Amino acid sequence: MGIHRPNAYIDHILRWENRDIIQRRLYLNSLREESFRPDLAYSRKTTEAGETYYTYSWEMGCPPPDVEIEILLDRYPPPASGKSYSHKGTLHNHDFFEILYVYSGSCRTLISGREQELHSGDICLYNLQALHYVRKSTPEDVLFNIMVRKDLFQRSFLDLLAENDLLMDFFIQSIYSIDNRAGQIVLSPMPGFHCEQVIQYMIELHYRDRPMEQSMLRAMLVVLLGEMTFQYRAKFSEREDVPAKGLALSQVIAYISAHAETVTLEELSDHFGYTLRSMTRYIKAHTGTTFKKIVRQIRFHQACHMLRSSSETIDIISARSGYTERASFDRAFKQSFHMTPYEYRTYYQKSAYK
Repeated sequence: MGIHRPNAYIDHILRWENRDIIQRRLYLNSLREESFRPDLAYSRKTTEAGETYYTYSWEMGCPPPDVEIEILLDRYPPPASGKSYSHKGTLHNHDFFEILYVYSGSCRTLISGREQELHSGDICLYNLQALHYVRKSTPEDVLFNIMVRKDLFQRSFLDLLAENDLLMDFFIQSIYSIDNRAGQIVLSPMPGFHCEQVIQYMIELHYRDRPMEQSMLRAMLVVLLGEMTFQYRAKFSEREDVPAKGLALSQVIAYISAHAETVTLEELSDHFGYTLRSMTRYIKAHTGTTFKKIVRQIRFHQACHMLRSSSETIDIISARSGYTERASFDRAFKQSFHMTPYEYRTYYQKSAYK
C-alpha cells in the first residue's frame, strides 16, 4: 500500500480563511455543485428494483465551448449549531466521465449495487452508465470530482491510448456498450505510481486559474490515464480471470474513428482479418450495437467538435459526416441532439460570451 501525500497548495486553499478562493472559482465554473440537483437532471428513470435515479448531462450547466475538463470540490461547511451533519448522495449516472479523488477523510460510494468505502488517496473512475452515489459522514471529508467530456476523450485519446488495452477497453465499453450500468476502476496509492500526484497537480492548475488552463489539463489528463493504465495493469497482472490477448475493442474503435469519413464494414473486416459475418458478431457481442450506429455516433461527435471550434460551413461538415444531402444530415443530427446543426453552433457561440 502506498502512502497518501497531501499537497501544500491544496491544503492552503482548503483552509477556511481561504474559502473565498474556492467560492470564487466555483462561481466561475459552469458545472457547480448546486447545479447537480434532481430537479435539474437531464432525465429521471427507475431501475428494475424500483429505485429512482437521475441522468445528468454535461450540457445541463451550459458550460462554455472551451471547457472540456471541469474540477469540483465536494466539501460542505460545518452544520448549524445543534444539528447533525449528513450528506447523502443522489443515485445517478451521467454522460461524461467522472474521476472521484478522495483528498482527505473517507466516503462511501455505491458501485455495482454495493457500497464500498474509499479512503484518502483513493481514485475511482466511473463507467458512464454506472449507477452510483457518494455519501460522506463528516464535513472534514474532502473529495474532488474531475469531469471530462465524453467527446474529448473520444476525439483525442483513442489513437494515443489504443495500445493500453485494459484501461482503454474500460473506456470503450463505457462509451459504446448499451445498458452497461456496472463498471468502475478503484485505485489506491501504490509505491512507484504517480496517479495521485498527477491529480493533485491538475487540481492546482485548476484553482490557480492561469492562462492555458484547459490545454494543460488536457495534457495532464493524458499523463493521468497513462499512469492509471500502468497501475491498473500491475494490480491485475496476476489475476487468472484476465482474458487472453486478442483483438481489443479499442483497436476496432480507434480504426473507425481514424477513418470515420469513409470507413466501411468490409474495410474494417479486411483490416483485422475477419469475415464480414465474424466482424458483425464481434461488434454486436462487445458493444450490444451495430457497426452502422457506432460510425454514426463517432461522426456526430466529430461534427459537434467542428461546429463548436471550426469555421467550416455546415454543408462541408455534413459531407465529412458521410451525408450527400444537407437535409438528411440536419434531420439525423436533430434526432440525436434535439436541435439542428445551425442551432447547435449558435447555442455554443452564444454560451461562449455568457
